[in-house]
Amino acid sequence: MKRGILAIAIGAGVLLTGIGSQAPVAIAEEAIATRAPVAVTFIANEGFLLSDGKSKVMVDALFADHDYYDVPSEEVLRRMMGAEPPFDDVDLVLATHHHADHFDAATVASFLAAHPETVFFSTPTAVAEIEKLGEPFVPIAERVRTIDLGYGEGAWVSIRGIRLHVFNSGHSGDLKEFRNYMYAFDVGGQTVFHEGDSGDDPEIFLALGAAIDDVEIAFLHSWFLTGDRGLKIVEEQLEAERAVLMHVPTRFHQETLERLERIRARFPETTYFEASLDGRDFE
Repeated sequence: MKRGILAIAIGAGVLLTGIGSQAPVAIAEEAIATRAPVAVTFIANEGFLLSDGKSKVMVDALFADHDYYDVPSEEVLRRMMGAEPPFDDVDLVLATHHHADHFDAATVASFLAAHPETVFFSTPTAVAEIEKLGEPFVPIAERVRTIDLGYGEGAWVSIRGIRLHVFNSGHSGDLKEFRNYMYAFDVGGQTVFHEGDSGDDPEIFLALGAAIDDVEIAFLHSWFLTGDRGLKIVEEQLEAERAVLMHVPTRFHQETLERLERIRARFPETTYFEASLDGRDFE
């Protein structure tokens, strides 16, 4: 496990990391938490709910309309808004960026209004979209949070007892000016990584890998596991133990199922959820 964290303290609860940082390396001699099972529930596209029985984190799950990717059904959205299990007592909701297949401002605002215990974190652009709603933003404003990170910059933050590493990778397609926040956080003593729509810049993942522990569960586009460049990132920079495939266009579900055997030949511990609310416990 990596225990060297390249970081600068800039304020209470925030540590900066990133490419080319000249900060000293701080060695964290923390006791390794007892590893507990993590229940993963698939919602749609890149949307997942993760729980260890104590904390619940939801990523890229609050959106409602898209033609190319699956979206949460009306029934799933109703259960979310009604705080029906497993969507009760959610501690943290994350959005990697503001594209419509990952985030919808009105849906996030409605969820926060129905879940007074929940904190939302995303990019400055996504937060600005929620602010534009006007009156619905007022009662939830204190629970809507962000940090401004440039390309290749990362930071540690702590929200509701969850230690979260945020890293701006830019968006795939070499869109370095477009913020895509990758997340790494601890659930059940396991490091979970969600890449959103990152690119494949090795320098980005070298910097990220220097800042976080080895990854137990990595949520990834399928290309990470089908090409040599992506597989090197997964195995050497992330040192990932298991992978969950995501961001598969609706019309490619069957093709992805047919490719699973080949993908698992290269990376055996790969999971692909076929339907919304499918789940698995990761020991």
